[in-house]
Amino acid sequence: MLNQNDKKNIIVVILVVILILGIFLVTNGLQKVKELEKEKYLLPEEPTITEPEKEENPGQSEDSSNSYFLPVQNKQEEKHSEKSETTIVEKNNPKVTIASTYYCVSLHDSFTFPELISLEDSNDHLSVTITYMFQALDSIDFIPVMEFSTEKLGTYKITYYVENEEHNITVLEFYVEILDNVSPIIEGIVERETADGFIEYIPVENGSFLHETVTFSFRDDDEIRYLEYYNASIDNTIEGSQLEEFAMPTIIPIEVGSILELTEEGEYHIRAYDRSGNVTEFVVTLDFTNPEIEVNYQQVGENLTLVTMTSNEILLDVSGWETTDHQTFQKIYQNTIKEEIIGEDLAGNQEMISLEFVPITVEVIQNEQITQSRNLNQNDGEIKLNIFGTKQLQITYTIEEEGIVNSYFNQTVLNQDGCYHFYITDGDYETVLELFISSMGTSD
Repeated sequence: MLNQNDKKNIIVVILVVILILGIFLVTNGLQKVKELEKEKYLLPEEPTITEPEKEENPGQSEDSSNSYFLPVQNKQEEKHSEKSETTIVEKNNPKVTIASTYYCVSLHDSFTFPELISLEDSNDHLSVTITYMFQALDSIDFIPVMEFSTEKLGTYKITYYVENEEHNITVLEFYVEILDNVSPIIEGIVERETADGFIEYIPVENGSFLHETVTFSFRDDDEIRYLEYYNASIDNTIEGSQLEEFAMPTIIPIEVGSILELTEEGEYHIRAYDRSGNVTEFVVTLDFTNPEIEVNYQQVGENLTLVTMTSNEILLDVSGWETTDHQTFQKIYQNTIKEEIIGEDLAGNQEMISLEFVPITVEVIQNEQITQSRNLNQNDGEIKLNIFGTKQLQITYTIEEEGIVNSYFNQTVLNQDGCYHFYITDGDYETVLELFISSMGTSD
C-alpha cells in the first residue's frame, strides 16, 4: 500500500518524463524545418577552383605568381546558338496613312473624316477605333470629348487606332479646325403707321438715308464680342503743333445684347465684331431737315427760258429735268412759266417749289389795240409799247436818223417819225425790236 509520499514521487517522475519528451519533439521539429528551408532555397555551389595546366608560350616570360581562373561559359555563343534554333516572329503593324493631317471647316458645315489609305497590298481585315480631343477657341488645352461636331469653334485632335488580326496597332492623328468665316449681321428696322392704323416694320438697307427713328439689332452665327458706333457728322478736333486739325470721331460702345435706337440727325457708322475677328460696318444717315433749293431764270431765246434749281444737298430725280450731280437741275420752258414741283432729298424730306416766270414780252399797241404790224402810221392812232417781264427790264431805243440812245418807259406814246431800234434787256438776255413809224397821209 502506497503512502502519500510515494504517490507524490510517482507524479513528479511522470511530469519529468513528459517534459523531456516534449523538448525532444520540439527540437526534432525545428531541425526538420531548417532542412526544408534549405531545400527550398538552395544556394549555388561555389565554383571549384581548378589549376590549369601550364603551357609554354614562346616569347612570353613565365609568370611567377599563381593565377587561378573561373571556368566561364561563352554566353554570347550560347545565346547565338539558341537564337539560331528559335524562329523569330516579326511584329508587323498595319501600313496605312491619311491624305492630310490638318483640315479647316466652316462653322455649321458638314465634314467627312478622311479615309485610310493602304500602303501595301494586303487582305488583312483592319478594325479602327477613334478618339476625340477638343481645344475650345479661348482655351490652350485639349480635353477628351465623346463626339465630333462643327457647331462650336475650336480645334479637334482626332486619333485613329488601326488594328490588324494579329492585334498590332498603328496610330494616326489629324486635326480639324472649326472656323467662323461669317461676319456679324446688323439689322435696322423702321416702324411706320399705315393709313388704316396698323404698324408695319420696314427693313433698312446699309447706306440708307432716313427722316425717321431707326432701331438696330445684332446677331452672329457664333458670338458677338464687341459693338460700337459714332456720328461722322459730329467730330472732336485735336489741335496739334502743326496748323492742321485732325478729326477724331467719338466712339460710343454698345452693350452686347441690347438694341440701338437712333433719333438725332447725323451720319452714323455702326460696327459689330465677333470673337473670331470678323467685323461688319453699317452706315445710315438720319436727316429731318427739308432741302434748301434756289431757282434761277435765264431767257435764252424768244419766249424760251432756262430754269436752274440748285439744292444744298443731293436730291432724287425730278421728272423732266436734267442733272449731272443731283444738286443742280435744269429745264427749258416756253412762254410764261407757272408750275409747282417737289424737290425730295435722299432721306425723303420734301420741299415744294413754285416756279413763276414771264419772259420778255413786247406788245405793240395802236389806237389801244395790239397789232402785229411793224410798219405804222400815226394817222391811224397813237402808237406805244407795252413790255412785260419778271425781271427788272432795261429798255432803250434809237432812231436811225438821229442815232441818239433814249430810254423808254412803258405806255409812252411814240410821236416821231423814223426807224426805231428798241433794245430790251434783263441783264442776261437782250431782245431787239425794229419799228418804222411815219405820219404821211395818202395825199402826200
